[in-house]
Amino acid sequence: MLVADIGIPQELLLQAESKENLITRAYVRSQLPSRRADSHKGSYGRVLILAGSSGMTGAAALAGEAALRGGAGLVYVGTAAELRPVLEAKLKEVIVLGFAGDGHGVLTAVASEEILEHAGACQALALGPGLKAGKETLHLIKKLAP
Repeated sequence: MLVADIGIPQELLLQAESKENLITRAYVRSQLPSRRADSHKGSYGRVLILAGSSGMTGAAALAGEAALRGGAGLVYVGTAAELRPVLEAKLKEVIVLGFAGDGHGVLTAVASEEILEHAGACQALALGPGLKAGKETLHLIKKLAP
């Protein structure tokens, strides 16, 4: 969460009659759990997001960034191998995994075992942002969630 000064003078904030809706830096800090000094990104959960297809890499990128901003420690975005370079260029803090695709940016069921192996090390699995709807995608989902 980013708390930014938007130019309201401090003396006006202090004079405000109603403080119920006033969100200050101190209030935000009091609401968010603190992170231990000896922790690392692996201490805050791992999520695998299966996302993206040709023409829809933006959805995968947004989902990966949202998971990071939401507090996940390690975020993996799994996509068709042919889309991996595109997502690696878009995402600087997310680990991009390339799985078997159909050559046109669609994940295939051939990737299910490898995906399940990666998912086993994660606390959360998300399916769908930008995945193309089709037989191959349905077959993959059925293998992942029988």
